[in-house]
Amino acid sequence: MLSVSQICDRGHDVIFKKYGCEIRRTNSGKLVAVGTRTSKNLYTLIETSNGSCLLGKEDEDWLWHKRLGHISFNNLVKICSKGAIRDIPSIKKTTK
Repeated sequence: MLSVSQICDRGHDVIFKKYGCEIRRTNSGKLVAVGTRTSKNLYTLIETSNGSCLLGKEDEDWLWHKRLGHISFNNLVKICSKGAIRDIPSIKKTTK
């Protein structure tokens, strides 16, 4: 699943058409990704030009949880606050 609003917030335009969609850089118009429309009216991303991964914030938190051997989120928050791991995003515990 992709968040269209997050894609747009990061400087891209998302263009939906009858048979597919395109993601383009707002400033240059460069094509970043293409998707096709399925028979169930879902748009499936089929190509990215730069190989980047477009994850939502919650997905990235869970990814780090898995990378670190399913560490508890309390400990993950502590690791982040102490800067113990380079390039780890800021993760805060949320209650649902």
